[in-house]
Amino acid sequence: MAMSTVDSNVIDLIKMAGDRDMTERKQAKKALPRLNQRLKTLQDINRAILKAESSQEIAHAALSRMSRLIPYQEAAVVLYNFETGEALVLAGTIDNQPAGTTVSMNDILSTEVLRQQEQICYVKDIAALEYRTILLERQLSQGLHSFLAISSLIEENLMSELYLFAPQLAAFNLEHQAIAREVANQLAVAIQQAQLWEQLQRYAAELEQRVTQRTAALVEANQELEVFTHTVSHDLQAPLRTIQGFTELLLKKYNDRIDANGQNYIQTILNSVQKLNTLISDLLDYSQMSRVTVNLREVELSTVINTALALLDFDLQARNAIVRVTPPLPKVTAHFAMLMQAIANLISNAIKYVAPNVQPEVHIYAQTTQERVRLWIEDNGIGIHPRNQERIFRPFERLGLSKIYPGTGMGLAIVRRAVERCEGSVGVISTIGEGSRFWIELPQSEHNQGL
Repeated sequence: MAMSTVDSNVIDLIKMAGDRDMTERKQAKKALPRLNQRLKTLQDINRAILKAESSQEIAHAALSRMSRLIPYQEAAVVLYNFETGEALVLAGTIDNQPAGTTVSMNDILSTEVLRQQEQICYVKDIAALEYRTILLERQLSQGLHSFLAISSLIEENLMSELYLFAPQLAAFNLEHQAIAREVANQLAVAIQQAQLWEQLQRYAAELEQRVTQRTAALVEANQELEVFTHTVSHDLQAPLRTIQGFTELLLKKYNDRIDANGQNYIQTILNSVQKLNTLISDLLDYSQMSRVTVNLREVELSTVINTALALLDFDLQARNAIVRVTPPLPKVTAHFAMLMQAIANLISNAIKYVAPNVQPEVHIYAQTTQERVRLWIEDNGIGIHPRNQERIFRPFERLGLSKIYPGTGMGLAIVRRAVERCEGSVGVISTIGEGSRFWIELPQSEHNQGL
């Protein structure tokens, strides 16, 4: 049976469709390596951008890898600052300006041109342009005919521009333009993040510098204050000894010629001199806590406590105080003399600040953690109001007790300074009328750890 004309046309259409399909498949197969290379290179650019730290490194990483995909002869990434009117060449070279160069924006393109420029500007033949900027004129004179520019706004006053030049006419096809635009967008985001990071680093460096300067000034001021305190306190002792000596001599030799009022006046002078001597001694101790070189070593807490108790033996007996020391008392890392002074001051306060007609009682014991030892000194004294429990460790804090209890207000300040020099800390838990629980926390000796 003869084939009809309709059937023949259908067969021809099927053959044509098959040929087109085969051609498309061949074209797709041919383009596949190119697409793979494009994808691999763009991923490589992205990884390089992520590893880079500065805007310059980011731009350089992008340009050095983009040459695998786009046939350009000259390329540059330029950062424009409309606020300052400056252009920074981040990477590559443009108009003989190398990376790192800062020039006026108008040396490359006028501000008006840049502000009005579309995101992508492609010129197939620079020579065919009726109007050419100074930059394009110079590029044409160097034999470069094709020009591609991709711009991205980073901030209100910052814009990055990717420039590509090639000697061939119409050197950049649609694929090249798409690649350049994708890279430019990556660059814009990365540069903005780098700019923020660099700004943060500058702020951090400036802050660190200010802190360093203020710390140095504070250290210098503290050193001068300590020298002043030590010098004044030391220089005051000689005239005080003179006052005390002549006053005692006056009372001894002329006692029968001085009436009762005069003797009371002289005794008041002697009492005041004694108080001032005690204050000067405390100031010297406080000053010495900062000036002396501290070598921390293993210390037996039991030995330190026994030494402090022996030093206070007269006061303990005079006040009929009961002191109970509960073992175990582990070894700590500290300075023996400073720690002994701190413990002695706490025990002295514990037996002094008690209500009238109350027998002082002190309980000393230790608690051990994995790396620290907390020594507790508990008393049955008058207690401390919570609002004052931090103030009492400051110099000269008496909290209105000077008329009832003698002292200079330096005892607990010396305790804190001594403990801090031993790389420890000190604190108190107290309730008015229920006594106080002072604690000193110090590094535990290595010999105790693991036991």
